[in-house]
Amino acid sequence: MINIWINIRNLDEKCLNLYQYVVLYLICLKSFDIIEKYVRKYSVIYKQLESLGTVKVVGPSVDDVVVSQSIIVEETVSPPVKEVIEEGDFITTFINLFPAGVRSGGKLVKSDKVGIRERLSKFTKEYPEYSRELIMEATKQYVDRKSAVAYKYMRTALYFIGKRDQGSDLAAECQHLLDTKGKGDSNNSEVFSKNI
Repeated sequence: MINIWINIRNLDEKCLNLYQYVVLYLICLKSFDIIEKYVRKYSVIYKQLESLGTVKVVGPSVDDVVVSQSIIVEETVSPPVKEVIEEGDFITTFINLFPAGVRSGGKLVKSDKVGIRERLSKFTKEYPEYSRELIMEATKQYVDRKSAVAYKYMRTALYFIGKRDQGSDLAAECQHLLDTKGKGDSNNSEVFSKNI
């Protein structure tokens, strides 16, 4: 699932329709795989964006497009994580990354919404440098790794975020993703430094 935060004022200022704005947003994030998968006739949209002065098309491939200097970088920044947490979507998505019915040490690894909201709120205050997307990607990679070994020794969602006097596995996973980004780690999916 991808969440895109749309600044409606920028739609009007740049005379973009919603579809063009979303494609432009994805271009800014270099999410060309998503464009290629979901946008039919992306070359037509690219040409429309080029005529509006927002991008420059440099070739026929999906990633042969450059964002113009007139685009404000702030457009690609979503609200702070704590605002997203209050909306509940982030919490629900985070919880749903953990498998239902799986126990570790006698406890269900999928934790309750109230506990997760509280822990993530505390986590985002302690680690403001980690974006919502980075948190989700780190969590997904952790759950996928544990899935490959039948969830053996998996932490509960609450303990994964942070356990008193034991630090935070989530913070370690986030830092690992940041450290390996751009170093060709084949197990590292692209982590968006700008939010979708």
